[in-house]
Amino acid sequence: EGFHIIGAKKDDQGIRGADRDITFPNQTDFELAAKAVDLYRHSHRSAAAIRDTLREQCRQLWPRRKVQPTLRSLRHQMGSNLKASGIDPRLMAYIMGHRSTRSIERYGDRRTATKRSFSLPCAAPNADLSKVRISRKSKPVWYSAEPAAKGVSPKSTHQQTKPRTV
Repeated sequence: EGFHIIGAKKDDQGIRGADRDITFPNQTDFELAAKAVDLYRHSHRSAAAIRDTLREQCRQLWPRRKVQPTLRSLRHQMGSNLKASGIDPRLMAYIMGHRSTRSIERYGDRRTATKRSFSLPCAAPNADLSKVRISRKSKPVWYSAEPAAKGVSPKSTHQQTKPRTV
């Protein structure tokens, strides 16, 4: 059992490109996700109202926290967990709904991955990964896990520089 997710982004011709089929290796997690999808489908609330409800519920659960989870931060957390799992970048891009492996650079940092008490989604057995471009310019998935030199940003430590000609 799994889900078919229709990608939200379209190209210039209006064609959606990042549709994907995912499953969960754990039946309990699949059922939990299915219930959440069902509640969302039958809700007459807008996306903004759902975000507001999440914010209110999180404030009630964690009143002392300065920063509360958001839908965006949860997506980035999933990216962190996927990076930490060590899966192939192409598979990670597919699960995240990206058309290129380069896109996964901005999602997640394996250093902030959580110790999972739930299973990560997987590509369905019939998944077509051929639509995910492997970007030669992509940094490796482990890029964000390397410690930065003191006072130096990670970007500057990994940039390939050409020798200067004088």
